[in-house]
Amino acid sequence: MRALAAIVGFLVTGIPLATAQHRSRTEGDSRAEAQIRRRLHTDPDLKHDRIDVRVKNRLATLRGVVDSQAERAKADELAHVEGIDSVKNELRGGRSDGAMQSVMDASISSTLKTQYAADERFKRTHIAVTTTNGVVILSGTVPSEAVHRIALEVVHGTSGVKGTKDKLQVVRARARASTKVTP
Repeated sequence: MRALAAIVGFLVTGIPLATAQHRSRTEGDSRAEAQIRRRLHTDPDLKHDRIDVRVKNRLATLRGVVDSQAERAKADELAHVEGIDSVKNELRGGRSDGAMQSVMDASISSTLKTQYAADERFKRTHIAVTTTNGVVILSGTVPSEAVHRIALEVVHGTSGVKGTKDKLQVVRARARASTKVTP
């Protein structure tokens, strides 16, 4: 059936079907490229950044420098338009952005660990603290719901925290079974 369509298409237009499909794809790429550029240039956070957009075979490639990793992610999101199968994001975030975030993350984790170590209520806990992009992940065990709640309150009261992932488990201390030996 495809062969018949190719023959009829060639006889009517004089253009081989493969060439017509290629031309259509190229027009679609051009349309998608224009739409991506429009979206990037009208976005308040990205309109002043220098972003080069190229679309070929439904693949959008973004190149240039943006102010932050957040802007890099936003540009990637805006590039997903109709006619695009995938986005190759080669944008670079501001040079200090990643380093500053790493320092902030380490500071948040250190602050929380220090607070937990200094508080008597956390002596029987095993809390691991990890921070990524301002999101604190707590994992490990605590002896009660009350201590669990307090651990989360400490996180929420810490400067720079953007969110929390709570993976703590309440593990109540088991009463030691007394063993009586009866004769």
